[in-house]
Amino acid sequence: VDLRLSSLIGLSRALDLELTLVPRKAMPAVKSIVRSSEPHSSGISRDMRAAMQEVKRFQDAIASLSQVQKATTEVSQLQRYLHDFAHFILTATDLESIREANKAIQVFKNNEENMGPLRQALAQLRDLRNNLAHSFGATLELEPIKPAYSLDEDDNG
Repeated sequence: VDLRLSSLIGLSRALDLELTLVPRKAMPAVKSIVRSSEPHSSGISRDMRAAMQEVKRFQDAIASLSQVQKATTEVSQLQRYLHDFAHFILTATDLESIREANKAIQVFKNNEENMGPLRQALAQLRDLRNNLAHSFGATLELEPIKPAYSLDEDDNG
């Protein structure tokens, strides 16, 4: 789509966003400010923050694994599980499971011929994800769901 600047500005305003050009070198600072101003960030526990930091480290570790041809399926599954963890409330026990899986990935990186540690990490994250998905009240609701549209009482008329 080839948008005109006025259309892009109108679209951003309709979404209650502000269109701003930021120097690339300043992006980490801008992202940090945005994260700190999000309403849900203050309500996240210390365990949750530590777990999400570990998930980020894990994602960085497996980013280099995408080059391994015979492990592409496993790596893509790992990435999906790690992405899913953003929607769950993670505890200290969950953090430990993520750390153990991350250690297995480090072992695999040292010997990419042995698929055992990679499969072990995949199984650990799959089990953790399944346990979180099936546990009651484990989802992290960041903001209430808004309907795409609503009918006013006058429209039913």
